[in-house]
Amino acid sequence: MTSAGRGLGALAAPALAGLAVVSVLLVAVSDGNPLAGLAPLLSLGFLYLLWRLPLRVTLTVLVFLIFAIDSPFEVPHAGMWEDPLMPLARLLYDNLHKVTGISVLRFSGLDLLLLFLVFIALYRKLTGSRIDPPTVATPRVLKQALFVSFAAVVFLEVMGILRGGNAQQSLWQMRQIIFIPVVGALYQLGLQGPRDLKPLGMAILAAALFKVFLGAYFLYFVAHKQELSPPYVTNHTDSELFVAAIMVVVTLWMEDPRAKHFLMMLLVVPVVLFGIVINDRRLAYVSLAACLITVFLMMPMRRSKRFLLRTCVLALPLMIPYVAIGWSAQGRVFKPVQVIKSVVDSDAGANSQADSSTEFRNMENYNLYRTWLPNPLLGSGFGHEYNEVILLPDISRFFPAYRYVPHNSILWLWGIGGYVGFSAMWMFLVIGVFMMARAYPAARTVEERTGALVCLCIVVSFLNQAFGDMGTQSFQSVFFLAPAVVMGGKLAVASGVWPAPQEAPRRFGLALLSRPRPSSPKVVA
Repeated sequence: MTSAGRGLGALAAPALAGLAVVSVLLVAVSDGNPLAGLAPLLSLGFLYLLWRLPLRVTLTVLVFLIFAIDSPFEVPHAGMWEDPLMPLARLLYDNLHKVTGISVLRFSGLDLLLLFLVFIALYRKLTGSRIDPPTVATPRVLKQALFVSFAAVVFLEVMGILRGGNAQQSLWQMRQIIFIPVVGALYQLGLQGPRDLKPLGMAILAAALFKVFLGAYFLYFVAHKQELSPPYVTNHTDSELFVAAIMVVVTLWMEDPRAKHFLMMLLVVPVVLFGIVINDRRLAYVSLAACLITVFLMMPMRRSKRFLLRTCVLALPLMIPYVAIGWSAQGRVFKPVQVIKSVVDSDAGANSQADSSTEFRNMENYNLYRTWLPNPLLGSGFGHEYNEVILLPDISRFFPAYRYVPHNSILWLWGIGGYVGFSAMWMFLVIGVFMMARAYPAARTVEERTGALVCLCIVVSFLNQAFGDMGTQSFQSVFFLAPAVVMGGKLAVASGVWPAPQEAPRRFGLALLSRPRPSSPKVVA
């Protein structure tokens, strides 16, 4: 036996003894719950699995899990039902002191998971591990923009507290926002590039179908049996998921109009559209229309585009009376028309609940604008409420922090960061869209062209969600937007429209993280 083997053997006995002691203590403090005793062993097994799996596999599965396991903060199922995954959701999203009763654990399971994954990624890069194969490089300008975004959030957090902001509320304001560059950095280290497009697309489709069936079960087997009328059946951010799933199969067929792709579209689109209808979020319809228009304008005139143009022309004799009747009619069949009406006509149906919500948000948007005016360059920083110039209906009984986290995340971030702070926080988004637009026409394969379009649609959907309904306050948005932007950059390098970063000199130890391997000019270690 080697000295290393003898060393590991010597450590095994005390490690197992310590594990046994911890298990016994957990059983004791949990009033004899045997699952508590298994928790340390299960946790070690889970961490070992993460240690051994390629990072790209872990990150792809994570995309599915983030959407499949709803955050309790998003009040899934309108707060009327707890699905079977809710205990796991609390372990993932809630601070662990609420789950374990240990007061010092003021962080969530997701925080620990991301920290461990970042450690794995850095360790493998610095040690030259071969568990993760070479990856397509991420443009250096995009990595720099992610770093600038992270630094801007930290700066605005410190500035806001120094200016008298509420420290506790500031942490809730900036938590998901600072996660975006962190998750983006993690995915740029772990994703290989075009090879990951198909697994990520399948993860999106699987998560969307799972959420549709979960929402349908809640609506028809829980809510209806109790004579409840939920305003939504999954959560608000699932609009992004549903739209992305539809765009995956639609763009795949438009880029490669084969029978199997058409069949996939016929199977997936009706199911996911049904999910959009029962979830009843207007932003989903707006985002879907915006994504379809974006894809249509981006694509060259191919057979599939000509087919859609002809279909639209032939459908006009039916669509015009449908819109005309639906403009004043009610019912689910006219729901798309009512959504369009509520968006373009703010005076329509002022007595309806939907339009009272629109009126509230219009007044809230004006207040956000007036909050930005006194500090147009740097904003107020995190930790501050928006100025209620127009007195809004008091919703503090339902949402005490409504003036800290308004619905319109974009106008709110203008007030938080001003010109400079907002630009610094969202610079990576502009660069990412530029990369996607450059990569699409130069892409070499159907998967790459489809991936560029879907990444662009994810950004469009996120912007709609951010403008209309707290899009920056969702972990789902984080794990959708960050991988999409990073993948857009990798596709630009893979297609040859953006140069791969050159080898960096070894001035600092961490310079190894961006150093490409000599085997390929387009891959980095």
